[in-house]
Amino acid sequence: MTAAPSGSPGNRTPGEWWQGLAPGARVAFSLATFLVALLVLLGNLGGSSGSGPGGPAPSSSFDATAQGLEAMADLVALPPYRHPVSRITAPLNQVELPVRGTVVIADATGWKASDTDALAAYLRSGGRVVLAGPPADSSVLGALLGPGAAPVFAGVGIATATAEGSAPELAGVGTVTTAVDQSGSWSSPGGTTPILVGPDGSALATVADVGPGRLVLLSTATPLQNQLLDHADNAAFAVAVVGSAGRPVAFDEYTLSVPVPATGFGAIPGRWRWGVGLPLACALLLLLWSSIRRFGPPEPRERTFTPPRVQYVEGLATVLAATPEHRTAEALAPVRDAARDRLRRRLGLPEDAPDPAIVQASAAQALPDGLVRAVLTPPRSSDDVMALGRAHVWLAGNLEHRP
Repeated sequence: MTAAPSGSPGNRTPGEWWQGLAPGARVAFSLATFLVALLVLLGNLGGSSGSGPGGPAPSSSFDATAQGLEAMADLVALPPYRHPVSRITAPLNQVELPVRGTVVIADATGWKASDTDALAAYLRSGGRVVLAGPPADSSVLGALLGPGAAPVFAGVGIATATAEGSAPELAGVGTVTTAVDQSGSWSSPGGTTPILVGPDGSALATVADVGPGRLVLLSTATPLQNQLLDHADNAAFAVAVVGSAGRPVAFDEYTLSVPVPATGFGAIPGRWRWGVGLPLACALLLLLWSSIRRFGPPEPRERTFTPPRVQYVEGLATVLAATPEHRTAEALAPVRDAARDRLRRRLGLPEDAPDPAIVQASAAQALPDGLVRAVLTPPRSSDDVMALGRAHVWLAGNLEHRP
């Protein structure tokens, strides 16, 4: 296999490759590298953190673990229910809630007065709101239902609740189970109507009409969570509580304080971001290093010349003079063999011709004086070395001039 020349693309150094680019290409490459490195850095800083104000919490529709609501979100989107499902990842007063739809808020922790105002306006416009879990703020239910109409929350849970009445939220529902150690109850319904009631008369779920809207209150979100959705009639209740088929359903993620799945560079796993970011950072450093020359003088102060030929010859002569006689013959053996081969070819002799045959054949040729002796005799002095060199040069230039 023939080796690629040093100037070929396969053997070029990074610096040679960079210098070989057109100025416009270098500018474009530099800008692209900088922008990609900046985006990767921002992705590393942002990570996969969500828009919520705090740390992880249960009942996220993104969560496939036992305490998540992902199974419910998937269930209501299936035929024959076909609810268009979306997620709310910003404050309620800053997003457009689904028209004539349902907003599901479970185990909210980060709550503001503006969120209450947004829900009140949504109910007045005919929307449905499902609030599951303990109230995030004691004033929330009072603001939504009016003075004295809010139910009273108790920390005592209900293991199994039975359907009571004929509310549409009870379609196909007989009993609903909860994770009692993670539950609570409504000890007094206030101005709402209990629809799921425990053995002691306390309520697991109540409903109330707020203007044209509908408010559903669950004392715990556990019946809707992945861990219990397939227990008792929990799945049927999860489907019925969001309203009639085809109604848009939005799961609130912002007030949960959970990380929302990141997008763009933030969605790349951390190890991958480092795997991409580190080479890009090295490329940026290489770019800066290649530009250092341009930050200095525009050109060298003095031209750099090759050493004069006389100095080169004198240096070589010094080396030869310091070389022992036997080492000189060894070092020049390849030159002597090449000169002998050229002499043999000029004389038309075979490759295995001995020295006497070469001497005899050269007698009939007009060769320079001393050429045959310089070629066939090992050099022992500087004069012999010079004679061998002259013979080699002469034979190289007169190889084809045979009789």
